[in-house]
Amino acid sequence: MAVPENIQANLQENPYLDITDLTYDGTETQNIAIGYDFEDPADNDPVLTYNRYRSKDGEVFCFDMQGRLCKYEKTDLTEMEKAETASAQSTSAKPAKTREQLQQISQNVAESLLQEDLPLEVEGYGCGEYLVTNESTVKENESPFSAIVDLDNSGEVKQLSVSYNTLSVPIDYDYFEQKLEAYVAEAKQTWDILDYTVDTRYQQIGNKVYAMYTVTFREAAKEPDGVYFCECVGFTQDVSDIAVEE
Repeated sequence: MAVPENIQANLQENPYLDITDLTYDGTETQNIAIGYDFEDPADNDPVLTYNRYRSKDGEVFCFDMQGRLCKYEKTDLTEMEKAETASAQSTSAKPAKTREQLQQISQNVAESLLQEDLPLEVEGYGCGEYLVTNESTVKENESPFSAIVDLDNSGEVKQLSVSYNTLSVPIDYDYFEQKLEAYVAEAKQTWDILDYTVDTRYQQIGNKVYAMYTVTFREAAKEPDGVYFCECVGFTQDVSDIAVEE
């Protein structure tokens, strides 16, 4: 099989990944809210669905329904473990890149996945991994783009995990804020809450918007600064219930 249908055009001649000879291998899902308890339990464990393809060399490519690359693995993880020694030997002949060079390669790889120009920032994420995102400049009513790029010492891509803005409608902030305030008010009836902070993520799957909150509470205790604990809570809203301004 040649290039899959509906793959965005900028990927078809990508300098880092070869998608010219892929075979369809079913679908794959990704849970976007592991550990979150939604107001309606029926909304727990929401998943994104990808089309999975394999190359003749065993590489795995996963594309979303818009044709965007969301996941790449050089080989199956089991095969990667088996090939660790051979890979180390083959790459040892190639000159190792500096950290600065690997950061730049990571940014270049992320940019090659996008159809538009975004102001991206890079930071170390793990051993050989780099997080590339536009989170600091993301616009209102958008979710950030982020890519975790895993490189070997020579700068070749081993794995990719990518998320995009999935929102097609404005976020109804008032609706979700009321939901969150009601949740916090109920929490204050259970615990002696001094204050709290919130980290928020929004995603859309089909006709439903998911708001996911990681709430860090500071509870009164014998300790002078109190005791901190986190709760992960979520709320949803149907797209049909969102008022769109003309």
